[in-house]
Amino acid sequence: ILPRQVFSERMLLAPTLPEGAAGIVLVWNSVVPDMDIHMWTPWGCEVAYYNYYCVNPDGDGQAHLDRDDTTGGGPETMTIDVPAPGAFKVWVHRYTSGVDIYLSQSVVYVFQSDGRIFRFSLEDGDGVVAGDDNEEWNVCDIDGLTGNVIATDKTRKLLSFEEGTGVVKVEDFSRMPQDKITVTFWMLATVDNMGTPISYMTDTQANGLLIQNYKAFTVCVAGVCAVPSDVSATDNAWHHVAFTWESSTGNSVLYFDGQVAYQAGGGAQPPFAQGESIENNGVLMLGNVQTAPGTPGGETTHFDGAMSDVGVFNRVFSQTDVQGAMMMHLTGSEAQAVLIFPMTQEDDQSDKLIDKSPSGAIGNFEGDPAPTLVVPGTD
Repeated sequence: ILPRQVFSERMLLAPTLPEGAAGIVLVWNSVVPDMDIHMWTPWGCEVAYYNYYCVNPDGDGQAHLDRDDTTGGGPETMTIDVPAPGAFKVWVHRYTSGVDIYLSQSVVYVFQSDGRIFRFSLEDGDGVVAGDDNEEWNVCDIDGLTGNVIATDKTRKLLSFEEGTGVVKVEDFSRMPQDKITVTFWMLATVDNMGTPISYMTDTQANGLLIQNYKAFTVCVAGVCAVPSDVSATDNAWHHVAFTWESSTGNSVLYFDGQVAYQAGGGAQPPFAQGESIENNGVLMLGNVQTAPGTPGGETTHFDGAMSDVGVFNRVFSQTDVQGAMMMHLTGSEAQAVLIFPMTQEDDQSDKLIDKSPSGAIGNFEGDPAPTLVVPGTD
């Protein structure tokens, strides 16, 4: 059965897609007669009403537009027929002049061949409205390798780590979950090393939490380390990573781009750190392991690349929860959130990370060079 959505008395059906393909559908209120969907491809060709087909002359990559609706409502559908490395940038243009773009109530759906559906609404504030007359709506980027979809948001920044010793440090973190936890984040690794996205340590418990070595992710909880996985993120592309653990059962799951990539307890591996507890009031660090609380490791384990939307929760996410987290930015209002770094702070606060959860923690930038917050596309 195809997913469907009623919009302005129209039935929107998900397109039938071959493996790896994606369908992008625009619908709107016909009070604005002509809205146009556009998409820049990674090889620099724009799919639009004046250029229905784009084919990469140098390798994989093909996309097309089905029709141009000039009388209102849509749908207009674009298809990424053959994906290619890089970002497919989706935006909408209000072709009808002299009308407020918000009257269009435009909605863009992204349908993936694996069943994932992403929805972006102009009324809900998704994406960014731009242009001299607010005639453009920048909607989202689609990663051609993973199919991951990220809403355009000029207020959100990326946490950038250059090669060196830079880390983000949260001292005396008093709300660390003790018997169940979920950690989520987006990451892009630019160096093929054993980098560490996140670590947590107390005076009496090494590796209270550790997610390290993105060549073959390894996780540790309450001083116990699991068998290394075969999950790698060294392809210089964005990936969503989530880790869950529950002390009472010893069940833990590592999710990679929303899919179960490694499981202990209930899977091939035995329960992990069952009955153990994470100590409180330690140091949480982004960017490296810790050799002592607050002391980062060396170059081999340093994170080189970028991170976004880092979250720690005092509950165990289901796979549906993880996939939901992939489809939206974190805000700090999520259930049982104890640390949320959405990276939305103002420019005059760009020397630290501000936690938007009720914990209100501060992540200080340290090292040489220290991490920086950068606007996507400018680093």
